[in-house]
Amino acid sequence: MAQYYYAVAALPGISLDSEPPWSLEGFLEFAEAQLTSSDFELLSRARLEPEDVRQELDPLRSGEEQQAVSTESDAQSVETVAGSGAAAHWATFEMALRNALVRARTDDPNRQNAYTRKSDSPEDSQIHEIVREAHAAANPYEAERILDKARYSFLEELEVGHFFDIDRLVVYYLKLQLVTRRAQQTSENGRRVFEQRYDSVLEQMGAIQNL
Repeated sequence: MAQYYYAVAALPGISLDSEPPWSLEGFLEFAEAQLTSSDFELLSRARLEPEDVRQELDPLRSGEEQQAVSTESDAQSVETVAGSGAAAHWATFEMALRNALVRARTDDPNRQNAYTRKSDSPEDSQIHEIVREAHAAANPYEAERILDKARYSFLEELEVGHFFDIDRLVVYYLKLQLVTRRAQQTSENGRRVFEQRYDSVLEQMGAIQNL
């Protein structure tokens, strides 16, 4: 396994509530110059959000009208969307978290079936505690802050034992995506996007209620 001493040493510090130290595009440009082609492919495929979620959110983030989301992406395996050990663990955690959130918000089987994503990983006590705290939050923005704090903590756990390998860089890229998303949410434009997303969820849940 290749070791990337310079690449890891050159990474600027990052924290959940700080501004992103660089853009996602800038990081990928830097990484492409440092990594083997196969490792860069693994890195660039690591995603913070499931594919179907990104398809739904990207039009909102760009200010465009929302497009229909294909349900075929729900069937993608963790291996397809991940690419590295760290990214695979992350994808499993994120899907379990999102599934637990669905179940916490409704007991209706129709709603659960509509929003639950396929996952081979059971929801453990840690997941349920995160969801319980988020579900009790005063507002959606505070709930998202709780969830993102848990996500960042999980990513830090994934770093343990990885010092200069590809997984260390994958975790950093996932952290950068999370921090970038939070920065967008705390800006004026980000708040607008967040409110659009929340209104969209309410409309969808209302539609499901009539099934």
